[in-house]
Amino acid sequence: MKSLPKRIIVLDTEFVSQSNKLIYDLGYVVCEYSEDKGEYEVIHSYQAVLKQVYDNRELFGTAHYKGKRPKYIALLKGHKAKRHYVGHAFNTLTNVIDKYEVEAVLAYSSMADEGAFRDTSEFYSANNPLDNVAVYDLHGICTPIFESKEYLEFAEKQSMINPSGYLPTNVETGCKYIYGDPSFIEDHTALSDSLNELDLLNVALKLGAEIKEYSKPFIASDVLQPLNIEIVENGKVQKTYTYQYKTKRNMKKSNTIRLSK
Repeated sequence: MKSLPKRIIVLDTEFVSQSNKLIYDLGYVVCEYSEDKGEYEVIHSYQAVLKQVYDNRELFGTAHYKGKRPKYIALLKGHKAKRHYVGHAFNTLTNVIDKYEVEAVLAYSSMADEGAFRDTSEFYSANNPLDNVAVYDLHGICTPIFESKEYLEFAEKQSMINPSGYLPTNVETGCKYIYGDPSFIEDHTALSDSLNELDLLNVALKLGAEIKEYSKPFIASDVLQPLNIEIVENGKVQKTYTYQYKTKRNMKKSNTIRLSK
């Protein structure tokens, strides 16, 4: 395995929506690689709720996770997160990258975060802190986790395989596996999610991953899945025929076909 960067940042953003990527929550951990432990350890953490977006109730009311406002109120009251203007938060990240001599920033599905930084920087006329640092997609780096026999067995046992025959490879399902906790639910706040993603990174590195560009993992299962064909007459299902298929990659939302007389 190639030598790993001494210091990295694992970063997450929460933004309004896919069509409006203005960031309202920025969180990250600065990590240093421990040769003794063979993993990255946190040496600095930061979370900021961004005033221009969060304080705009009309704008925040359109956010995909707008119901999280009580979480942010608790974080701010408990002094676990800071409330900063976009420019201040982005300049802070730039300074942190310089101070700790960070060699790489990692984010899960990093294209979305990079797009959010770009759009937020442009909208609020702020410097983009990712302009002068290498950014890697943690999703691809975690491929060895999702390709492992143990993860496949876990996904099968927990009925996680989707109707198209693919295994889920998102942060939440990855953490369910590495924590051994099928009930785990991602917090969807930036610092908490960054810590989860750091845990995934450390597991992936121990499985032989490197910090480099990977393709996004699409991992098919060999498990047979049911395809149900229902015969409907007068609004009622009269008969159901079930067939077993290995994969159904064009079956996006359902594994049932209903035929009406």
